[in-house]
Amino acid sequence: MIKHLNSKLLRISRLSAWVLLPLIIIYIITGFSMTGRYGFNKLISIRPATLLHDKLCIPLIIFFVLHTGISIYFAFKRKKIF
Repeated sequence: MIKHLNSKLLRISRLSAWVLLPLIIIYIITGFSMTGRYGFNKLISIRPATLLHDKLCIPLIIFFVLHTGISIYFAFKRKKIF
């Protein structure tokens, strides 16, 4: 039972990492676009960048907490804290 749960958690952790990668890249690009840094405002204008940046906040937090929580669990397990 525990082995099955651990394999599911590992899959969720890996999936959330792959979801986080584009989310973080888009979040950074929209942030730079909003501030006009590094020419990203030519890639996407301020209004769509602001809307996208605001919409990505909650999914970014959810996947970050999910991924880090599972990773911390496995780290504690390796150190025999759990």
